Amino acid sequence: MPKTKSSQKPESTCEAEATFGPTNVAIRVGDITEAACDAIVCSTDKHFKMTGAVAYAIRHKTGLDLDKEIAKKKKALSRSGIAFIPTKGMTSKCIIVVNTHGDWEKSLRLALTKADDEGHKSVAVPLISTDIGVSTGVDFGGTLCKIVTGISFKRLKKVEVVLIRQTDFTDVASGVQKYVQSNGPRICGYIKGKLGEEVYGNAQSISILNSCGIIFIRMR
Repeated sequence: MPKTKSSQKPESTCEAEATFGPTNVAIRVGDITEAACDAIVCSTDKHFKMTGAVAYAIRHKTGLDLDKEIAKKKKALSRSGIAFIPTKGMTSKCIIVVNTHGDWEKSLRLALTKADDEGHKSVAVPLISTDIGVSTGVDFGGTLCKIVTGISFKRLKKVEVVLIRQTDFTDVASGVQKYVQSNGPRICGYIKGKLGEEVYGNAQSISILNSCGIIFIRMR
């Protein structure tokens, strides 16, 4: 498994799943270049430089010259904030590049919306890096839930959040939990699960159960 730019390997095999309507949101600790998804989201800084850990991992995995490819797509990125780059050497056949400097929530929504428009059924998403304009302490899990429940996807069936650290997993999963607890009645129709079902695991497992249903969180 290739190392990320920070030389950090995934710390465990934590996994979580939440289904909102037709779209499944999976959260796990692992290597995003090995994600079995149609596309991978990768971000640039305000100068369109691919300096993040995901870009580093993709280069290491595929040998792709991302800077050269981005140079070809610079006009599209400047105009619309997004570009699609085909790739080989991974299960994912496309890299969705977004400029996340500034309004990262808007960029994430754009990436998922355009992925759906392009016919992608599954997309791998990293935790947006703090070195490209996103401050620490942001509620990534809650924001992702808000985006997914606010868009009527036609083709996109799976959004897989792939993280490096156990602490990131806990933060994102907790964000999902808080979102459901705060918005349960409003998103009742989106939550899929058996009412009254319990989820058991080790001490770090998170079970989310409310009046609408359950979001299944498992760790193994």
